[in-house]
Amino acid sequence: MKSKKGVDAIYSNIAIVIALAAVAVVLLLWVGKVYAGTDDTKDRLACRSTVSAQAVTLNPIKDLVDPDCPTYNIKFYNNRVEKNTKAINVYDIRSGTVTKKFDGLSDDIVNRVLAEELRLCWWQFLEGKKSIWSISFFFRNDGQTCYICDEVLFDESVNNQLSFKKFLEFTQKTKISNSDQTYYQYFAEQQRLYDQSVYGTNPKVVWDKFADGRVKKFIGIDFLEKDRPPITKDVVFNKNEVYFVVFMREGEAMEKYFRGEGKNAPPDEVKETYFSYVLSSKELMEQCTSKKRGVNK
Repeated sequence: MKSKKGVDAIYSNIAIVIALAAVAVVLLLWVGKVYAGTDDTKDRLACRSTVSAQAVTLNPIKDLVDPDCPTYNIKFYNNRVEKNTKAINVYDIRSGTVTKKFDGLSDDIVNRVLAEELRLCWWQFLEGKKSIWSISFFFRNDGQTCYICDEVLFDESVNNQLSFKKFLEFTQKTKISNSDQTYYQYFAEQQRLYDQSVYGTNPKVVWDKFADGRVKKFIGIDFLEKDRPPITKDVVFNKNEVYFVVFMREGEAMEKYFRGEGKNAPPDEVKETYFSYVLSSKELMEQCTSKKRGVNK
């Protein structure tokens, strides 16, 4: 028979789930009213709200809160960009206008669209600041786990050039709309949860060090960590390749974080590291020991 203390804990957890569900419903109703007609914004907010609920739910009931985050299909044509088969507005620096039609795909258009998708991917998963992936059906707790936010393709009509360059430089120099931050400062230099024993104590260089990969670390009598190859930072988008905007977690999360005690834990006890970027198909296979894709909306 369970102790009264154990029963009380179960009822307490159930009450938390009910409260979170109620909050989620209110949020979704509010989002539906405020952002009616903007499906992308509505979906992103729904994703972030369910991820937030999952992040604060206590074990072992975390499995009851399922993050609702779609995977988007981005396709570049010679004269437009489609998101889930619908043409989207893009800024064409050549004409200085926002348009759904343009004359020839350019480096700037490709970089601008993917930088924004990367920002949204990082944002909807709480910018790596919360431990969110303990749920068994969402990810396994081993190696590098990846959520695919976007799948990116180039149509055969793109015939004006073979590849599109300077993505990293674009993110480093271009500010996010209505912000003083560049894209790079946002997804690479902000504070996040990370393993200080691997990446040091300066949060501004964690993204850079993560992208550099890692070699096996010898501890005691055995290797306790696996090799992970580097990620291409200065990615060049080849029109014949497929790319993925991903949110990654490396390492196993600490149990105390799942119990809501992480804010008081010493920094060196955090054994998970969060990261987001655009990967090629080859890199997706190399980097991600398990992958999750949302429904297409």
